[in-house]
Amino acid sequence: MLMIDPHTRARLFGSQSAYLLLRAKPVTLAGHREKRRKRKGDQVYRRRLIDQTAVIMRRGEPTDFAFEGFMRHGLRSGLCLRGWSWADADDMAADIVRSALSQIGAKRPTYQQGQPEWVQDGVITFERERCIRCGWALPEGNWKYCSARCSSAHRMDLHRRFTVEQWEAVSDDAP
Repeated sequence: MLMIDPHTRARLFGSQSAYLLLRAKPVTLAGHREKRRKRKGDQVYRRRLIDQTAVIMRRGEPTDFAFEGFMRHGLRSGLCLRGWSWADADDMAADIVRSALSQIGAKRPTYQQGQPEWVQDGVITFERERCIRCGWALPEGNWKYCSARCSSAHRMDLHRRFTVEQWEAVSDDAP
């Protein structure tokens, strides 16, 4: 059901439950738009998918939402390969992931909690006086960088660092 390459499988899963999810029976669930009575086996299979997805999502670090996109993509890919339309497969994958998150008790943070200035009891706004890249005094109206040049250079450094880390992670895992 879930489409995972061997490299990703090795990194994410080490348990029997993940193995069972990957070798699950072909999907027999009806599409959302198709009007027919659901069979008991369809509900049992859906419940098993939700349970096994919850096991994987519970391992997410730093939050339970770490594998949300990956799981939705994998489930949707598996359904599409079995002949489902993209829209129906996406709806079903979203429903399975949403049910799994609900099962493990994951609660989404508020917008405020997702901001870098968030602290335990509320939001603190940082009033910077210096550029975070070069340390020069910030001109009036600028709150992080002293110029567009510093802003661009800082973004490029972050991009390079991220790209190098990704490249090293891929090359470390290579045989």
